[in-house]
Amino acid sequence: GSIGHPHFCGKPCGFIMSGACKYDLRCNGCHCQHFLDRPSHMGEHRRRVLKKMSAEARAHLLLSMMRQTLSDIGLLNHSRHALDKLGHACGVATPSVGASIS
Repeated sequence: GSIGHPHFCGKPCGFIMSGACKYDLRCNGCHCQHFLDRPSHMGEHRRRVLKKMSAEARAHLLLSMMRQTLSDIGLLNHSRHALDKLGHACGVATPSVGASIS
């Protein structure tokens, strides 16, 4: 769960906060410290908006968010080709950096 910390890891492990996690390396939660500036889950409004979106629109949004995150951490130039291929495979145009759910 800690692989890719802090940008691409799983949500924080609830057990590690209490001092110990019995699942250790098999745990799906992240055991690293998180300083979240965002909620740990989407709010009801955003979940409804996503449900109403087409699969193509969701793929476009996800690719846009991935591009933004990779840009923020300085890896966009290294991953641009892979993201373009992923977008092509999903049938979506190459998204620009900065798309979001309102």
